[in-house]
Amino acid sequence: MENERLRRIYDEWGPRLGGPVDRALLGRLRRRALRGARGRVLEIGIGSGASLPYYPPGCDITGVDLSRVSLQCARSQARELGLQATLIEGDAQALPFEDASFDTCASQLTLCTIPDPLAALRELRRVCRPGSSVLLMEHTTSTLFLLAPLCRSVGPLLCRPLGCHPNRPMEELVERAGLRLEVTERHVAGIVRLMRAVP
Repeated sequence: MENERLRRIYDEWGPRLGGPVDRALLGRLRRRALRGARGRVLEIGIGSGASLPYYPPGCDITGVDLSRVSLQCARSQARELGLQATLIEGDAQALPFEDASFDTCASQLTLCTIPDPLAALRELRRVCRPGSSVLLMEHTTSTLFLLAPLCRSVGPLLCRPLGCHPNRPMEELVERAGLRLEVTERHVAGIVRLMRAVP
């Protein structure tokens, strides 16, 4: 039921995300988060394809998203960029791939909306090949003392219209999923986290 609600939300909002504003505000961070991507790549919650311009050359990209409308936008984006991306409608909590299928797994501003982010992270761990990496760009509560209460108060306002839980403890979730954090970077007053983890 929750997946159906999220699908409706992002069928409406997905095509509005990305574009020039996203590139101006997040382009640098998206590129930095994905700089280690290589080989066969899986991105969950690929949405309208805002991350596609930032993958290093040579990546074989597979993207999964609940929203069919968003995926149509991602396909257009891939065509414009000359990318041969495979884009599939599906649920990050139950990925339709065999174990150890990918060299890199990625998520960008997605774990905040997935109903069970721990299940999604465990699925990423499952489909990672030995020696692979999980590259995350996610948001959470600010590390600044004065800004943290504001983040927590805004959280409930975003949940209903966007399905977004902006204050989830991302590092804790990554470790509970059985992934080992190798790198964590804090940006935008500590709200945005760039993380690299390994199975």
